[in-house]
Amino acid sequence: MWTYIRNIEIKYSPAIISLILDLNISYYKDYTATILYLCYRKYIEVFTENDEIKFEILEENINDLNPHEQYIYRCIIGSAFNEDKFKKLIIEDAINLHLISNTNGKIQRTCKGEEEATLWKGFKNYIHDYTLISDKDIKHMKILDEYIPYAIALEEANCIEKFIAQNEKYRKLIYSFSNRRNM
Repeated sequence: MWTYIRNIEIKYSPAIISLILDLNISYYKDYTATILYLCYRKYIEVFTENDEIKFEILEENINDLNPHEQYIYRCIIGSAFNEDKFKKLIIEDAINLHLISNTNGKIQRTCKGEEEATLWKGFKNYIHDYTLISDKDIKHMKILDEYIPYAIALEEANCIEKFIAQNEKYRKLIYSFSNRRNM
């Protein structure tokens, strides 16, 4: 029997939700979802100018963001990106939020993390079965603003992910960090 949750209180970023669901961090999925989450929260805007993807800073005060979100924000405005640092910050944020523990390198959900994972699995079921987000293309991003970062983190935005992967303009947005990597 599937559990469906339509309305869920959004307390955590998509990268945190992704981590507590599968106890893993997917570089592409989680930073893509974090960029879109920053757009949804009106910290940044992504737009196209002369066939180039550009970012506009909408909010300079990032004190309300978790450290992994602040890190992606800083990368957008020019700091070098380091995948390991991003992953470490997500794990630290989830530990500080009491959603996971990390004992001897083994990540486990806490009781609070288990409760959140159950809720988000229900939300994932709802997105999968009732919203058809997986069939929506990039034109629906504004309409589905709130759901898209989470749909990507929950691996339920197949058409949008495929569009980004196959479209050079949008690939530049997602992969723009690769030119600034600091390994």
